[in-house]
Amino acid sequence: MPHYGKHPFIRQKPPADLKPNDEVFHCRLTNEVFKDYEEYFAQVILCNSLVWSCSVTGRPGLTFQDALNSEKAALEALNRFPAGLKKPLLLLATLTQRGRLGDLCDDVFSFARDRYFVGESVEVNIRNQRKTCTVTGVTAGGAAAKGSPSKKGATPVPADKVKYQVVDSEGKNHTVAATDICMSKVRLLGFQDGVQKKYGLHQLKFTDMFVGPAPTFSVSPRARAPPGSQTPDSKAKRAPKQASPKKDAVKKDATADKPATGGTAPSTASAAVPQLGSRLTDRDFEDLLQLKMAQKEARKQTLAKKHEEKRLYAQFLSEWNRPREDLECDDLRELPSMVPLRCFLPHDRFGDLLMVLEFLNVFADQLDLKDFFAAGVSF
Repeated sequence: MPHYGKHPFIRQKPPADLKPNDEVFHCRLTNEVFKDYEEYFAQVILCNSLVWSCSVTGRPGLTFQDALNSEKAALEALNRFPAGLKKPLLLLATLTQRGRLGDLCDDVFSFARDRYFVGESVEVNIRNQRKTCTVTGVTAGGAAAKGSPSKKGATPVPADKVKYQVVDSEGKNHTVAATDICMSKVRLLGFQDGVQKKYGLHQLKFTDMFVGPAPTFSVSPRARAPPGSQTPDSKAKRAPKQASPKKDAVKKDATADKPATGGTAPSTASAAVPQLGSRLTDRDFEDLLQLKMAQKEARKQTLAKKHEEKRLYAQFLSEWNRPREDLECDDLRELPSMVPLRCFLPHDRFGDLLMVLEFLNVFADQLDLKDFFAAGVSF
């Protein structure tokens, strides 16, 4: 059934107190009955809103009927998928180490496009005649047969070094090369969660479906660390650059107070260094360092707060500008109260009057109303 939000649709049961002679409102889309018109009307509006999603493909922004059609088409496509390819392709998908679905499909396709698996229906060229056969076994020919299928990191058997055992429609067995075989149907990949348990992929081995070791696919690169984050490598690189603030300050001040003329400097200049060392105590350096660290931390917090406010504001604007259905809006204005229409006609005849006026306006040219009513007919 289609999903409303993240939850599957559950059809409501008929009221328990429903009697055979009671009048009800039937919703054809969901096949539900309601005794209250307001509930029926709300359900119809909900079914026609773009808030449903397909439970098979995950496609969002659909009506209830569109979601049903999408599920039907997706299930038909899955039923048309060759049964002999389901287990091999799903097993290959479990061997991949990718973070994107596109990379996973590329890895599986690059390995499976030139290889044929046990149980697959193929077209084989036997004595210049093309026959539809089923693969019953796969063997490695030549030097490729010496490979150990259990050895980790081994290279898979090349596609052109493989021999296939096939059986035709008459029950005859044949051994053909890879150049004499081709796929009979276009192969599609459809991998979903929970299928491993259904097909028993945990107990299935690669050697049951093909020869040689299992392929080793590439691994998707890890995402880069965000700017400003510290890693062990960055900490190790920054560690040698840190120096003692006490030594730096004393060295800097002492260098600045050195006399330019060497031994001819006055005695007051030479006595400045011990006076400076006496003024800058360890406690002063610690207080200065703590003050700088506190200022730096305060600047960091202020900057992080500004970034968070900008992010929340941008998120609010994006959510505000997103097209939404009326049922999802909570800030709509209430409709004004209706003013009764007072006229000379009874209320039960007002609809008939509008119907007559609409008929006269639509067929005015055919009836030549201008010849009889030059000013037209109005209410």
